[in-house]
Amino acid sequence: MRLSVALFVIALLLVSIGFSHGQGSEWSTKASMPTARTENAATAIENKIYVVGGFGANGQTLDKVEVYDVITDSWSIASPLPAALHHVAITSHAGKIYVIGGYFEGWGPSNRLYIYDPKTDSWTRGKDMPTARGALTAQFIDGILYAAGGQADRTLGTNEAYDPLTDTWKTKAPMPTPREHLASGVASGKMYVIGGRQGGLPSNMDINEEYDPKQDKWTRKAPMPSKRGGIVGASLQDTIFIYGGEANTGTFANNEQYFASNDTWIIRQPMPTARHGLAAVAVKNQIFVIGGGPRPGLTVSQANEVFAPREASQATPAPAPQPAPPPPPPPLAPVAPPPAPPQLQPPASVPEPRPQPQLPEPPPAPQQVPQPQPIPPIVPPPPQPAEVPKPDPQQAKAEPYPDNLTLGGIGVVVIIVAAIAVLRMRKR
Repeated sequence: MRLSVALFVIALLLVSIGFSHGQGSEWSTKASMPTARTENAATAIENKIYVVGGFGANGQTLDKVEVYDVITDSWSIASPLPAALHHVAITSHAGKIYVIGGYFEGWGPSNRLYIYDPKTDSWTRGKDMPTARGALTAQFIDGILYAAGGQADRTLGTNEAYDPLTDTWKTKAPMPTPREHLASGVASGKMYVIGGRQGGLPSNMDINEEYDPKQDKWTRKAPMPSKRGGIVGASLQDTIFIYGGEANTGTFANNEQYFASNDTWIIRQPMPTARHGLAAVAVKNQIFVIGGGPRPGLTVSQANEVFAPREASQATPAPAPQPAPPPPPPPLAPVAPPPAPPQLQPPASVPEPRPQPQLPEPPPAPQQVPQPQPIPPIVPPPPQPAEVPKPDPQQAKAEPYPDNLTLGGIGVVVIIVAAIAVLRMRKR
């Protein structure tokens, strides 16, 4: 009898653990980038990703341009940038690549606009941006390039628009919240500028502001689940993914997805390698996350990790939990677990559990009823997936969204109810 009970309890426990662990990883690793770097930028044209600039391992500012072929999983070299730059913004349009702003060697802010044509493997210089700045973000919407935020002698909310047909710039409504080391994405013809900071790692932000170019107007939207700067964004299927980040105590592996259609966030599986100052590019329904520093400050990597989101998760967004307040890195507040089941203890410390409705009430005289043997409490498994540790002083990671957490909790409750039923049957 005892053996049967033990086997039954073990089987239920394995089922509950299986539910709580989800369906496997959505991440894979591809060919490493030839040059380890951080504060690099990247964009794609068709099936090729172009990675430009950044810092090298010794802190030197790079002009290197390396090209990753998504089809062959291989790298090649393109013509270098006309000037070595780091912290640039980058985007592409009509078969050409636009590199905006950044910092020169020595941290002097740049106002330059460089345009690359992959057909001729050559660079030209467009009209200079009105405001020199680095650590900014840029996107094309309806053929116009919008460059927002950044830093020069101070943190900026500047928003300037470039028309490649006329090679001219115009000043647009400034971003309500000045920020640098921020990220952006495009959904439904609008630009969403997310996260960033104001003058140092402790000032990481969760702000999400929407820019409508048709109305030249900004609107505050649902904040990102975590406060992060040193991040990157990628747009896929009219949603926006935000990766990585940096705080005083470590780097982030966070992967959070924003649905502009209903102004909600969900938390996706974290990156295998936590990084800041990285690049992210969407190609063929996948997002390639490349380079970046695995630790705060000047560290570099050759990482090339690919996220392939599952359609089911994209189709059913759910609000994400809010992060805990500073000090950084701000961990995500865990989703509230189901109520903890009562633990069975010896009768001396806890009253005998209430009988189930289908069982008769035991006789009132305690001396005539044999007391159940003490049963050690069953400790439920941790709610978070085992493969994602909580943040520690060496690496600040937010917990992934706990898919199937409720099912795991139900499994534990079923185990305890079954154990109580078996005990009642033995008493009879």
